[in-house]
Amino acid sequence: MVVKVSTLSNHPLIAIVDDDPDVREALADLLQVAGLSARTYDGAVAFFDDYAPGRFDLVVTDLAMPGTDGIELLRRLRAMDDALGAIVVTSSPDLATRAKAAAQGALACLGKPIDGDALLRLIGIALAGDRNAPPGR
Repeated sequence: MVVKVSTLSNHPLIAIVDDDPDVREALADLLQVAGLSARTYDGAVAFFDDYAPGRFDLVVTDLAMPGTDGIELLRRLRAMDDALGAIVVTSSPDLATRAKAAAQGALACLGKPIDGDALLRLIGIALAGDRNAPPGR
């Protein structure tokens, strides 16, 4: 079952940050089928090279990436006082990892392989929510 979130009033743009090209492509395809636009990045450095406040409506990021990992990406966003929502995906979704991600404002932490329906539901909730609310709600 594919959950459509394309009924939102604006056209959201989601950043996908993952060092695995197959995961990036699969996530971008999933979002496209759901009527969403995405930009993909092979890591946090590439994301921040293209980043501007207000450009993205949500970020979906891996945690384990070479160089700057997903937790540091979230820290940098919070240091910039950016309330950009984030959903974390990881191959190690243990409690400590989830707690670290939540402490940095992640809205959710999903294990890999990613359940597409669950991700789309979370994206729909995040995009429909109050964008002025503090992260981690």
